[in-house]
Amino acid sequence: MNKQLVEITNKALDAKIWEFLGSNDIFAVEKDGVRYYIYCSNTEIPLSIRVMKGEKQLKSLTSLFDFDDTQKTDMENFENFMTLECMELNLFLPVDMEEDTKREIEAQGFSIKDQSYSPLFSVAEKNTLRRNLVADEEITLTAILNALIESKKYFSAFGKTSATSSFQSWFDSLNLKDSDKVDYIPLAKIEGSEVSFVAEPFDWYSLAPSKKDLPLIEVPAPMVEEVKKAKKLKSAIYDFEIYLLPAPFSEDENSKPQYPYAFLLTDKKTKEIIDLQLEFDLLKEMKTYPVIILDVFAKNGKPQAIHCYSERSYNYLSGVLKGCDINIMQESMSDEYMDFALQLPHLLQAGGKTHDHSEHEGHDCSSEGCDDCGCGCDDCQ
Repeated sequence: MNKQLVEITNKALDAKIWEFLGSNDIFAVEKDGVRYYIYCSNTEIPLSIRVMKGEKQLKSLTSLFDFDDTQKTDMENFENFMTLECMELNLFLPVDMEEDTKREIEAQGFSIKDQSYSPLFSVAEKNTLRRNLVADEEITLTAILNALIESKKYFSAFGKTSATSSFQSWFDSLNLKDSDKVDYIPLAKIEGSEVSFVAEPFDWYSLAPSKKDLPLIEVPAPMVEEVKKAKKLKSAIYDFEIYLLPAPFSEDENSKPQYPYAFLLTDKKTKEIIDLQLEFDLLKEMKTYPVIILDVFAKNGKPQAIHCYSERSYNYLSGVLKGCDINIMQESMSDEYMDFALQLPHLLQAGGKTHDHSEHEGHDCSSEGCDDCGCGCDDCQ
């Protein structure tokens, strides 16, 4: 890491630049005609300052926000975090640091001090492990951190309105046109060694996830007709979920490990995997999966009902299986199902086995009223 970035980072820490950014603020910086958006996540551990290049990367951040007040599951929160695209400055207190974190901080040229924040830079790229900065990114972040230091000096004179909004007093001082109807954000323009500030209109809700972003799904009508005629499996109830698998894979030896999306169809009672597809490109798999799942039901029979645990999975499956005489239901995800889905990488390594009965081998778990082995699996209840 270059010395200039280390020096300006230490100055930024001394200036406590995060203090002038509210938890609901977006702050823009323009350098060499390129727009960067700054968001400070100062209610989490570690404290994070995220720098997003352009609106495309900014939209990756909005997946973390609740535009419709719908509570997200742990799996959805993990996916949202792993689909971020930004440069990150994470600030750790000694009490929050693991040994690996300490080594990374020291390797980047920073010393760890008692009772003060220690910085760790990284770059988030969609569905991959975080990586280190490259030279051009170090130069960009040096300029942005310097701009944030100057910004704190400038905006401190106006005072904070609340913990969530830092700039309202400044906006009021500008007598902005239509300020009662239009939202604004501050824009810091870097020109040489000078930084100037203007207010810029900003539409939060234009960043909200849109149904227009979903792909058009083609469902083969002949296959739907086959499923309609397929036998219904007595008492069969399935679970279905689309989610980001919490383990990275490499497509080949030379490629970077990525987190694939899982399309998981299981028997609700036995947890047997009926169908599993892994794909690194979500939209590609959403387009091809209708043929796969329709073929499964046409050949093997169809369940009485399928339970889904996210709006995306429910809406998707409802469209694919429309008219197939299968009841699609959406419900809250149980801890049991979430644990199963998140343990899938280990299950795959174990050959798909979901339970090891070796500890009570020879015991008849199928006998009526069996509760002697205490393992808790369905077979033993």
